[in-house]
Amino acid sequence: MVQTWTRDSGYPNRWIGTDIYRILKNTNKFASTHSIGERVVYLDDAVKFISLDETEIGVTRDWKFVTTGQEIDHAATVAVTFGGENLYNRAADAPEIGQMLDASNIEIRIGVKNYSADSKYRKIEISAASDMTDAAEQLFEASEFNNTLLTESFILSNDGKYAGDTFYVRVSHSSNGRDYGLLSNILEVRFADGPGSPGTTGSFDPSPEAVVEVS
Repeated sequence: MVQTWTRDSGYPNRWIGTDIYRILKNTNKFASTHSIGERVVYLDDAVKFISLDETEIGVTRDWKFVTTGQEIDHAATVAVTFGGENLYNRAADAPEIGQMLDASNIEIRIGVKNYSADSKYRKIEISAASDMTDAAEQLFEASEFNNTLLTESFILSNDGKYAGDTFYVRVSHSSNGRDYGLLSNILEVRFADGPGSPGTTGSFDPSPEAVVEVS
């Protein structure tokens, strides 16, 4: 939103906008795409903002944009698919992950904390390299667990062929399933390989820490 418009004296109808309020209408992800001196189009009250529910994302509907004095039947029908472009990711916090129990040769339980109720999607990245190169991704949605919230833990499992192997894991969250927030710490884990070769140990508690005030 431009607070001040000043007419450019060298042109009959060119104006310079200053004192700008940015990131309105949930346009956070576009904030870095603009620069000083960029040409813009002034939109007045004739431009209407239409609020759509998240359930409309991906749905195509026919719209008619009617100008003043025009009959609806004479307006062209335009098919518009709502992409949720301004539905920004509200799950921006960096989660924390840790190994909850000692690893077996077939599974490792990992806990997750420091994520909000807005987190509806979780991206889990797994790599054999500590710098997370060539990481495999798995995506989970809260609704897959018949829940409105993501679970506080997940399990890395294998059929035994990775016994003794080391992997690196990190996660991130999203509220819209398209844009993901900050990455978690990278967690190193190792599957056990028999009694003489234990895997990584764990005691991580994903539960929120209780705060007790002493009076």
